[in-house]
Amino acid sequence: METVYKCRLCLNPTSKKVDIFKDDFPKMIALLAGIKVNPNDGLSKTSCLECAKDVNFVCRLERRLLNPTEL
Repeated sequence: METVYKCRLCLNPTSKKVDIFKDDFPKMIALLAGIKVNPNDGLSKTSCLECAKDVNFVCRLERRLLNPTEL
């Protein structure tokens, strides 16, 4: 049986998850949304794969737009 998780960002159920407290994910969320995520706030600690890809894409796009010579 497949385990289903709830995405913290879109709130949809997902079986393919990403830990949002790994690597730079909390910094990316803070940068994009102005929200500091806390691992002890009782909310889901996972993101669906689609939301994780979107957050990563938008952060890369923002860096490219703000610093086009740093690529």
